[in-house]
Amino acid sequence: MVPTAAKDTAPDDWQQLEDAWQDCQAWMNVLEHWDVHGGDAFPREAYAVLERETQPRLDDVADGLEEAAAVANAEKRAALRKDIDSALAEVQAMIDAFCRENAAALSTETKAFFARQKYRVGVSYDRDPTDRLAKWALFGEGMFRMNSFWQRGGNDLGRIDETITDSLAKLELARKWGLESMLIVNVKPLPQVPEDFVFTQNLVPDLRRSFWGFNYNSAGMRDALQEAYRTWGERTADVDNILVYQMNNEPFWSTAANPILGYDPMTIGCSVETWKGQVQERYPDLAAWRSAIPDTASNGRNHVLLEERPLGAFFPWDSLADVQFDLSRARGLTFVQFLKNRYGSLEALNAAWYGPAERGRWFAAWEEVFPPLPTARRNTGLTGGIDPSLRDIPEQWIGDLSELPTPAREDAPAWTDWAEFWAWTVNDFLVENMRALKAGGVQAPVTTNAVVGHCINNYLFNAADTGLFAWTTSDGLDALGIDFYVLDFLQAYMGILRGAANGREFFIHETNYLDPQAGQFVAMYCFAFGASGTSFWLFGDVHDVPARGSEKIFEVIRAMDDEDLQHASSPVSDGVALWYSLDTLYLNDALSGSPESYLQEVQVGVAALTRLQRLYDVYADRQLREGVPAQVQVLFAPGVVAVDDRALASAKDFVQRGGTLLVPPDFARYDRYGRTRSQADLAWLKNNPHVQRFDAEALRVLRKGMTVKSAAWPFNWAALALSPALKDIGEKLAAADAPRVRYLSAEGELSPRQAALRESEEFLYVFVDPWSSDVTVELDGSYSQARELFSGARLPVTEGAGKSRIHIDQGPALLKLPRTR
Repeated sequence: MVPTAAKDTAPDDWQQLEDAWQDCQAWMNVLEHWDVHGGDAFPREAYAVLERETQPRLDDVADGLEEAAAVANAEKRAALRKDIDSALAEVQAMIDAFCRENAAALSTETKAFFARQKYRVGVSYDRDPTDRLAKWALFGEGMFRMNSFWQRGGNDLGRIDETITDSLAKLELARKWGLESMLIVNVKPLPQVPEDFVFTQNLVPDLRRSFWGFNYNSAGMRDALQEAYRTWGERTADVDNILVYQMNNEPFWSTAANPILGYDPMTIGCSVETWKGQVQERYPDLAAWRSAIPDTASNGRNHVLLEERPLGAFFPWDSLADVQFDLSRARGLTFVQFLKNRYGSLEALNAAWYGPAERGRWFAAWEEVFPPLPTARRNTGLTGGIDPSLRDIPEQWIGDLSELPTPAREDAPAWTDWAEFWAWTVNDFLVENMRALKAGGVQAPVTTNAVVGHCINNYLFNAADTGLFAWTTSDGLDALGIDFYVLDFLQAYMGILRGAANGREFFIHETNYLDPQAGQFVAMYCFAFGASGTSFWLFGDVHDVPARGSEKIFEVIRAMDDEDLQHASSPVSDGVALWYSLDTLYLNDALSGSPESYLQEVQVGVAALTRLQRLYDVYADRQLREGVPAQVQVLFAPGVVAVDDRALASAKDFVQRGGTLLVPPDFARYDRYGRTRSQADLAWLKNNPHVQRFDAEALRVLRKGMTVKSAAWPFNWAALALSPALKDIGEKLAAADAPRVRYLSAEGELSPRQAALRESEEFLYVFVDPWSSDVTVELDGSYSQARELFSGARLPVTEGAGKSRIHIDQGPALLKLPRTR
């Protein structure tokens, strides 16, 4: 325990010493666990020697920190600091030597431990992992993400064999400890010809602001990348401790809402003449066009891609007549092909975009099709304009909102297709890359960060622009992966991934926390909601979790070291599902340049469900068009005002089968293009006992009061008061589908607790978050006994009125209850 006086009065340099003291103490606590609970291989005699030598020094350090807090003399404080620093260095050196000298025995223990674990927790580490392996293994962190960029050879195409050889050596070292890797495999081909570049809304070349800056529809870039992937596959196919392959990291369509990318013949699929016609409308001559080209050699992530050549040097054209693209160099899903797949005929496309009233705008041939260009005019969206004060990310992350490109209002129907295409072209690129990697013979699942938390928290107000959604960009991949940093929405992220995965595994590639309890929360609840692995990426130069944080996470890992829990249980949902409307999201982007106004409705919707302790699923309209899943009893649709005809028909069928639809007053007012739907088409919603309305404006007021702590407690949903509007939603949900579990305060009210259950054929598992205090868990049904897995203690169960109740003094806790047969 950190000395209180020192903690209260020490400046930053003393805080570093306290942190180091805590890290050393955490090491000794964890080694003590292995001494008590480990197998016969644990080197107990060597550990006893280590303990005798280190504990007096650690005690002296604690005394020194206390003394320093009361000493005013600077010279004496400096001497104390030097002594403490020296003692801590000695202790850490002794620990390192113990691990090094007893590696064979210790790794025997950790391999046996990890053999029992299906769910893995670990670190996304962006350096050489060699000197971290023992620490990760002994602290139960059985998974680590290794980035090929940081191994010898890096992402240089010409040094790929060197990179793979170095990576294989490190994977073998990790295997000896029982560690498995989330392996980032990647190279970065450099754009060489005009067809390799992506073009902006200004019709000029640029680089994608991402780790891959090139045009995803460049055949040359795809070929170079996929040749490297086949090599990676061939060289690593027999490695048995690769848990999952990650193709690069965050392949965003874009990472900024401005400019919009993709205005080139390779991406659109139009003719070169059509593209040149658009250029001629905007620029009087080639000189004017050239002056608009950004002079850049970077993709915005500090990675030089163009070998210091000016961007314009790749376009050796003297006049507009000379402008040419070799479309044989293009490969991948184009916008035109996407539209052909959707509409079938050019006439159907013209009718959808422009209708009979604007036949003068109809395209005469597919080669003429061109997406709408943004205008300077700002629209307001479906439920109002963008309000930066309602940001759901830290203020310093928000970019310039003065220019968010939107089309003319009459072009909104075309824009909705254009915005949806961004996700599908990313998916086409990823699936082809995955096939190349698997062609090399790999057996482990292949994924990438095809999802980011922006689908809820709208980072930089560009959720649509990133083009990364679980239901589209992950289509056809072996597994799903996500980065998220806003812990407030953890249950929503997991619900999205679980629903979109449809039985596939999903992994958290990056997340973080700001205090040890939040780390415990993430490790527990990602597993509770279905993840196969969770990897922390802490901000800073190292990204590793410090020992003092790892010790707290190890407590969670040990509590979840239960064979039935790990291998036979699955997440529980209670019949409530949230409708995520991509149609509304894309339409809002068309009207305001950002889907922010819709996502605010989603944010307060998922916060309300979490505060009401509902175990909900999340389904996108793409899924609901095929029918509402059978297990859903209540479909909650905050902000869903734009609905296509198939999804609306599916909702109607759901209601006719007895399901409950909980909707805002303006539900389905528009079709997916923003055209007002007739009252006749919505008549079935009126006076229908299975269609319940909620006070959408009251929820918007709640949203205005929400703040986001990002990675620290209390989360935004926990601060929501049980207002009349929230209670009304809770009652309507409960009337249609009773909750499986409730966490009650001493006063019998719903405590602000994160609900989660897993169950197997034999047992029910109840998760209790680390901040819980004096909470009663109330379960539907009869349970005669409960064991708490953190402490191993058996807890009393009281029964009555068809409910079972277990009191929890302090979280975290994990209850294991035999199911009644």
